[in-house]
Amino acid sequence: MFGKPRLVDKHTEAWVFDRFEWILDTFSRQKTTYATDLVLPNAQFFPGNNLSGEEKAIYICRAVARLCHLSDWPIRLENRSRNQPTQLSTFVILQPNDATENETFDEASEGLITLIYDPDSLSRPVELISGLVHQLSWHLLGTAEWPEEFTADEEGMLCDLTGIYLGFGVFHANAAFEYSATADFERQGWSSQRQGFLSETSMVFATAIFLRLSGTSEADALKHLKPHLSKQLRKALKQVDASPEQLNRLRSAEPPRLELV
Repeated sequence: MFGKPRLVDKHTEAWVFDRFEWILDTFSRQKTTYATDLVLPNAQFFPGNNLSGEEKAIYICRAVARLCHLSDWPIRLENRSRNQPTQLSTFVILQPNDATENETFDEASEGLITLIYDPDSLSRPVELISGLVHQLSWHLLGTAEWPEEFTADEEGMLCDLTGIYLGFGVFHANAAFEYSATADFERQGWSSQRQGFLSETSMVFATAIFLRLSGTSEADALKHLKPHLSKQLRKALKQVDASPEQLNRLRSAEPPRLELV
């Protein structure tokens, strides 16, 4: 009577499938989804739990670059609180030229890539990791030629989608929206915060696509997503599975798996 349940509408579904196909056409020769881990917030991927301060930030940045298969990029990590930030694009904020460097991975290299972090986010590593992946995705997208039909206001959303392709869908979805309520003797209130450009449901839907393409069991994603996002993922998987022709189109955009004879 009410039709099949959907997590996202048909327009959003079509956009995610179409842009995911372009990402695969553009980057999967270097990194296929079926050879990409679903990165999770646990010790398997981030074992350095005993670190703190700048040492922790540098460690996480290195780990993120490695998991994105971008360890060979010359990256400099900067603490955003030390200087006034400068808006570079719709997403990336860089420091002034005289900013203090926390770490230079390769000082002698040309084309040094600057990533920034807020030291307050060290207590919220999921948010920190998601932010670093956003920035790496922006730089990765900058290496490709965009089709003419792509619009400028898609830039941030493509960064989100690229991060999910890189295996960080759980981080992006969990960091997309934060809500907290406060109450004490004198007052009550609430606060909310968004991170990223895609909606929370769109991130979950794209993560469902990644799970199907990579062949990763949804059990790990369900375990590490926020409870309401786990419910959304189950719904998203049903919606993705209802479009086998779209999935097959995405699979055909990647290099074929090599089978041992």
